[in-house]
Amino acid sequence: MPGNSRRRGGPVSGHAENPFQGRRAPDYILVGGPVVQDVVKLIQEWQPAGAHYELAAVLDCYWNDLYRPELFWHTFSAIDNYDRNTEAVYAFKRRRD
Repeated sequence: MPGNSRRRGGPVSGHAENPFQGRRAPDYILVGGPVVQDVVKLIQEWQPAGAHYELAAVLDCYWNDLYRPELFWHTFSAIDNYDRNTEAVYAFKRRRD
């Protein structure tokens, strides 16, 4: 799109240096899966802009939704053999400093 300064790519690519300029930062950020490593880096970059977050919870469930109605894609049991450091669901809460 002409005039669009954002790059195309993954869910966190093309972020602005101060993504909350003129807006209020969200109270919570929910992240699923390996992208959490990129989001943690972004959260650190946002600190100078006044957005301070801390990990509030790690939901002990596999991040990728594999419960689908299509039988050939369907998982009939919970996924429990996954890396809880990179493949869970993470909740970050904004600190009020």
